Amino acid sequence: MRWKDLLQTRPGIIIGIAAGLFLGLLYLIVGFWKMFVFAMIVAFCSFIGHLMDPAGSNAAAKWLDWLENRRRRF
Repeated sequence: MRWKDLLQTRPGIIIGIAAGLFLGLLYLIVGFWKMFVFAMIVAFCSFIGHLMDPAGSNAAAKWLDWLENRRRRF
């Protein structure tokens, strides 16, 4: 099986392996906690980006309103 075929049939595996290699190298270079914080920031930004996609734009507005209302309580 060629790489192009593998990428077309199972893109999640290729992306997962690439992300794992990247995070593993990052762990070796900068340490666990810095890598963990970096991964959490990326995951949070990915979540926000997913919410702001055209299919989820209404959900993003609701979530941001909820977040703003929570902040006003304090």
